[in-house]
Amino acid sequence: MKHGFTLYMNGNDYFFITDKVNKTKNLARQICRAALIPDAPAVIHDVLRNLQRATLEVKGDKRKYYEISGDGFGGKGSFIDDGNTVVIELK
Repeated sequence: MKHGFTLYMNGNDYFFITDKVNKTKNLARQICRAALIPDAPAVIHDVLRNLQRATLEVKGDKRKYYEISGDGFGGKGSFIDDGNTVVIELK
């Protein structure tokens, strides 16, 4: 199980693996740069508004899938091989 933050954008679920626990502007900038999107103030504001603390697990026997869940939500993620979930480890 990995800990981090999830965000839905551009038709994909994104999961950012990090040991950080607070949503900050610095974290939003890191996420923007890692996802190759502009880190303009309006974009950072949108990222912070939509960012959710979450966990990521790989499940499934025959066909593996990502299960992204957090406080009050679950069921995000998709099959590993379909390209609809992007997992990025923040350094």
